[in-house]
Formats: sequence, C-alpha cells, structure tokens
Amino acid sequence: MSIPKTIHYCWFGNTKKPQLVLDCIATWRQVLPDYQIIEWNETNVDLTPEFVAYAYNKKKWAFVSDYVRLDVLYKHGGVYLDTDMLFLKPIDDFLNYDLFFGAEEERFINCAIVGSIEGHPFIKTCIESYDTMSLKNIEFNKITIPKILTSNFRDFYQFHGKFKNVLKMDGVVVCPKDYFYPYSYEDAETNTDYMSYVKPDTYAVHLWHKSWVEYSEFYYLKKRFYYKGFLTAFNNLWCGKETLNKQYLKMLGYSMKQSIKRS
Repeated sequence: MSIPKTIHYCWFGNTKKPQLVLDCIATWRQVLPDYQIIEWNETNVDLTPEFVAYAYNKKKWAFVSDYVRLDVLYKHGGVYLDTDMLFLKPIDDFLNYDLFFGAEEERFINCAIVGSIEGHPFIKTCIESYDTMSLKNIEFNKITIPKILTSNFRDFYQFHGKFKNVLKMDGVVVCPKDYFYPYSYEDAETNTDYMSYVKPDTYAVHLWHKSWVEYSEFYYLKKRFYYKGFLTAFNNLWCGKETLNKQYLKMLGYSMKQSIKRS
C-alpha cells in the first residue's frame, strides 16, 4: 500500500484566503500537478468531536485544523499540507512509505506536511490524544501539534534521540529540517528572504503564517507596534486578564527598552 496522491488542507472561519496562501497553493498545482487537492472546511467536516467543537467555538481555526488533518488522513490517507507550505520539487518518493513527517528542528517533528496511508495506527493514537484531552482551563500554546505529535511519536516508536538525520523505522520516515523547514520560526521573525535558506535537499518551505499565535502586548511593544501594544494592554486590563501592578508595569517598561535597542 502506498500513500495516495491526494493533498488535504483546511480552511476554517469563512474568511478570504490571503495572497500568501493562494501563492502557496499555486505551487502545489505547479509542482504536484497529478495530485487531487481537497479543501476541508465547515461544509464537509464533522465539527462535533469535543475538542473540535471547543476550538471552533473559540475561533481557534489552527487547532480545529490540527484535529481535522489527523482525522482525514486516518480515514482517507494522503498528504496534509498547511496552507503556508511553498513547494519547490515533487515528493513522490515519500509516497512509498506508510507515513512521513519532517522535523522542525532536532527536538520536534512538525505537522505542516505529513503523509500517511489510510488507517495508520500512529495517526489513530494522535487522534486519541485529542479525544481524551481535558478541556478545563486549556492553554492552547501548550498543545500545539508539534508537541502532541512528537510526544506521541517518542512513546509509540520508543525513540528518544534527536531528529538530526533521516530517520527510517517500521515504514515511517522522518526527514531532517532542511527537507521542509529550512526556514525556521525564528528566522521568519527577522528575515523575509526565505529562499536564502533553501538547501539542495529542500522539497518545500514552511512560511510560518502563524495564524494560531495570540500576540501579547509585550510582543507588540518589542516589535515597535506601539499602538497595537498599548491597545492590547488596555483591553487586557479592562477585561481583567491583567492587573495594573508593579510587576506588570515593569514588564511593559522592559518591552519598551527592548524595542529601543532594536531601533
């Protein structure tokens, strides 16, 4: 059995796709012309699983997609892509495996691209992690899919090393970062020239659209988005998320100092 030539992607929230997303999807059609492309959204997805319903009601579209990508891969097989994956060359060789991932860095597997045969038991294990997750006082930044995926991978395959080189075991291949993630999350913070990070082994580049991130007032101030930073601070104080005390003022002051150093 091989991985089907089907690309799955998610788009929730009923919003218009930004140009970056449209450009990335265009590269899929260009580089992978014989692949069927399926969009999963509110019209064709079961939104009743507890985690999905909770994330959807919170408008956490990226976390809805985290569950849905696993569900559609388990039911149908194929290749899931985040909408900010820009393709450079074909991935047909990976379809001969039962499962393939790319490492974001030496410690973590990411899931912006993942290919799987239908009904793979590891994918089922990851789905069960969400189905059994307590949603009480949930902190979304602690359950990003790289953390869920990597933790399950280490337990399922009893692998506790680093994802530094190509890793093959039991029909699974984990590719090192240069294959799909040569342009890191940190790189994207400071340099928009993602093509300068492409290596000979690079098949695609994750552009880190970051739709799941909730930026804090401290982040905005450090980046010199002062209006947005102080507006966020005011809203957090008004809603009771923060308390106007010495520690909070100290953190705001530190963020301002960092922004001045960047200028």
